[in-house]
This record gives sequence, C-alpha cells and structure tokens, in this order.
Amino acid sequence: MTVRTVDVISGPTLDADIGLRGPRGASAYQVAVAAGYAGSESDWLASLVGSPGDPGADGGDGQDGADGASAYELAVAAGFGGTMEDWLASLVGPQGEAGADGADGQDGAAGADGAPGQSASIIAYTDEAAYNTAMTANAANPLVLVVRYA
Repeated sequence: MTVRTVDVISGPTLDADIGLRGPRGASAYQVAVAAGYAGSESDWLASLVGSPGDPGADGGDGQDGADGASAYELAVAAGFGGTMEDWLASLVGPQGEAGADGADGQDGAAGADGAPGQSASIIAYTDEAAYNTAMTANAANPLVLVVRYA
C-alpha cells in the first residue's frame, strides 16, 4: 500500500510504502538477558540508575509577578459593601477583658552605696540676736535647719 502525504505548510509531497505490522520485539530486559545479563528484572532496573550528578547552576531570577489585590479589594470581592474607611474600622474589635496580674519579678541587684552624708545643724532661736549668732557660727555648714520659738 502506498500512502501519499501533503505538507500543507511547505507544499512538497512524500510517498511511502506501508507494510504489515511485524511481530512484537523483545523488551530491553530480554535483550540484556540475551546479551548475558543473569539477574532479575528488578535488579536490572535498579542497575540502570546511576549515581547522582553534581548540582546544576542556580537559575536566574524570574520576572516579577503582577501586583495582587489589596486586602480591602479582597474583602469587597468577598461581599463587603462599605468604603475602605468602613472596612478599616471593621478590623478593630471591642476592648477585651483585663488579663490576670503577672507574677512578681525577681528582686533587682543591690545598688551601689551612696556618697557620705553631710551633717546638719539645727538652729533654734527666740530673737534676732540669737539667730544672727547661730547663723554666723554655722556659716560653713551647707545644711542648716532653722526653727523659731516665740
């Protein structure tokens, strides 16, 4: 039988003779056994797997994807009917209940000793002359407590 084909793109024709279908050929495993392979088909299949090759080079970066919809746009698409301001306000829930008090923390480290203190003078007076005398006597003392008795 002769089959005539026409290439509709370039136009030339090809003539070929087609015969009857021949007998089915041997499998690759059967060919291996005929060539001297003595193992099972499973062993032969496993023998076809080689060792892993070296990793290939990293591919280049792909193109940036298109911008996606905003969360508001997704909400509108899902049926939300308000403005963006309405939607933003809808994201805030009511005030929650106060939580339980947490456990007390550990005591902090002891602080450094303070600077030495200054002595103070207490001046008690009943008249102006006693006041002047006491203030003159304590002029070098930076801390003076003055008490007036009537």
